[in-house]
Amino acid sequence: MIPSEIFTSIKTTCQECSFDPFGLLLKADKNPNNDQEQEFIDELKFCLEKGPLTDDERKMLDRMIKKLGISKERAGELEKEVTAATAQKE
Repeated sequence: MIPSEIFTSIKTTCQECSFDPFGLLLKADKNPNNDQEQEFIDELKFCLEKGPLTDDERKMLDRMIKKLGISKERAGELEKEVTAATAQKE
């Protein structure tokens, strides 16, 4: 988790130069992620580092969203955002 002072500094810098390295920073004011969503995002990013999700990773992420209390719709939105940001970095 990024401390709020550092996050604010990074976000301000990104806004000034229109650079958003993760594809999610500048959306934070409109759509803040709670701790549960951030945990899901972090795990999803880790899984996607190696390539497309495997069946086992998908099952694990599905269990995770249930455990964290994230709706399937919200998890889908987060996954689209992370996947798009990951594709832009490649």
